[in-house]
Amino acid sequence: MSAIATPAVQLLPKSAPKGKAGTPTKSVAKKTTKTKTPPAATTDRRKAEANKDAATKAKNQLRKANAVSIKPQKREYGLDDERAAELKKSKAYNAYREGSSYWCVVEALHSLGIGKLHSGADLIAAYQKVVDKQSFKAFKSKEKRNEENGEDWKGKILTNAYVTTRKDYGQRQRDIGWEVRSEREDGQMFYGLYRLTNWK
Repeated sequence: MSAIATPAVQLLPKSAPKGKAGTPTKSVAKKTTKTKTPPAATTDRRKAEANKDAATKAKNQLRKANAVSIKPQKREYGLDDERAAELKKSKAYNAYREGSSYWCVVEALHSLGIGKLHSGADLIAAYQKVVDKQSFKAFKSKEKRNEENGEDWKGKILTNAYVTTRKDYGQRQRDIGWEVRSEREDGQMFYGLYRLTNWK
């Protein structure tokens, strides 16, 4: 039996993928388009940032100004020139606010006699005669700050008398030519009201 001839099969080269029209497609890299900010938007953003910076700066300046304004000022203990001149003209010997404890101390010492020292007991007795009765009642009823170191009403009178001899609280007396002085003798304090000799 004769062999049957098998037709030769011709191998075709692998074709590239085809597009819609049957033509080979090309791989195209995607282009990324950078979005540009419109000039107007950039200007508005810069203005907003500038306004924010200006507001922050103004806030900081205001904070500094307030810090200076609330800074405690040095206390003035003496009298102003006008008030001192007024009291000198009226020949006043008491520069404290009328009715205050310091005022009562000066009044008490004046009633006991100027230019000499007086015992604490005499000062306390004279103090009660010049002080307003209602005010003195409230003064006596004040509780001690603490039981261990607190003073009773008599101790407070003597403490106030000593305060008027100090350089700071006693300055207003000196402004009108008077001074409260104190000395310790035999463990006791004595107080007196003196007129300054160099005062005119």
